[in-house]
Amino acid sequence: MTLANERRRGTKYPERIINSSKASTSVMFAAAADGTILPPYVVYKSMHLYQSWTEGGPKNARYNRTKSGWFDAFCFEDWVLTVALPYLKHNTGRKILIGDNLSSHLSVESVKLCKDNDISFIFLPANSTHLTQPLDVAFFRPLKSTWRQILEEWKKGPGRAEATVPKDKFPTLLKKLCDLLKEENVIAGFKKCGLAPLNRNKVLSMLPKIIDEDVNQNPENIQKDTEAVDNSFKELLQSLRHDQTPNIRKRRTKVNVKPGKSISVEDFVEDEENPQTSHSTGQNPGTSGTKQVQPKKSRKRVEISSEDEDDFSVQDSESSDSSDLDRYMLVKVYGKTKTSFRCYICKVAGLEDDNFVGKFLKRVPQTNKFTITEEESLVSRNDVILKLSSPVSSSSARFKDMLFFKDDLSDFTIY
Repeated sequence: MTLANERRRGTKYPERIINSSKASTSVMFAAAADGTILPPYVVYKSMHLYQSWTEGGPKNARYNRTKSGWFDAFCFEDWVLTVALPYLKHNTGRKILIGDNLSSHLSVESVKLCKDNDISFIFLPANSTHLTQPLDVAFFRPLKSTWRQILEEWKKGPGRAEATVPKDKFPTLLKKLCDLLKEENVIAGFKKCGLAPLNRNKVLSMLPKIIDEDVNQNPENIQKDTEAVDNSFKELLQSLRHDQTPNIRKRRTKVNVKPGKSISVEDFVEDEENPQTSHSTGQNPGTSGTKQVQPKKSRKRVEISSEDEDDFSVQDSESSDSSDLDRYMLVKVYGKTKTSFRCYICKVAGLEDDNFVGKFLKRVPQTNKFTITEEESLVSRNDVILKLSSPVSSSSARFKDMLFFKDDLSDFTIY
């Protein structure tokens, strides 16, 4: 039993909000070929059973409880004893009880109860209930549709303030459902499955037709088509099989890089030409245990001029004649997979190798305020999302030395 959630995450203007909590309550329905619907058997998720959980329900309904809220072998034996047998005893002639091939139904005690009362217990083939189970074919679909309508109507009225359907309210709603069930659907289900009246061709007609009539007349064509199907199936399995080539992983070398700084392939090429330095340990080959601090490479920084303004590849088409130096921008920062990214605000500090040098800002949690950090990194022109207006300093004592932007950033999750 599920109450639908009509509001998706990120929806600004939901038409209605309905909570989506779930409650584990199982109900077993059984019916006869003449359209008779037996009383329902309810199983609550609870260790105990209370009187209020059984009041106002359908006539002759049975109530039980389990720790998980699902049927087990003990519940099924009790259902056979309290629901199935009282109904079948009043009928003459051969009586057959048809059940799903479910583990909780495979009970020796249940089979003995049926045998002692001259009832044949028949299990349907596994994975065939969509063709052979009368209630699955024509009964449960309209039942579930009616149940959803009852839940929706109750949720708009008396259950507006409830997270789930309380167990003391469930019998009343179940009675409304049982009053709306139609015997015609049960009869149609038995007829469609070929059980009443008995007609095996009903089920066979629902099986997919694979071989044409012309092929049936020629055994050679049957063999060829069978071989083609076998080969196609083998090719499919081969394509789904994992690659048997051993995965040889390259030896990883740890690189000592200052947090917030970047590194390129050329840095490793220079180290190979000058083996006296090592990124993995920072030691010279002839020394033991003494760390060598590598001199910080001077990075050439070119200030951005107004001539480079046309190189911005941003969604915001706004152009400016002033220099973009010290301009604030919303950029993408990709992770290791290069498929997902986070949005950050950075301050343009310069230009290096046709990329921007950005000084990043950090958002104060649960606010729209930002603080400037010392972290810098290269930002590709294609990763710029928006050019932002100049920030405004906060005047409050709580957010002293913090910045906030007047731009509408509600559509972005900024870190």
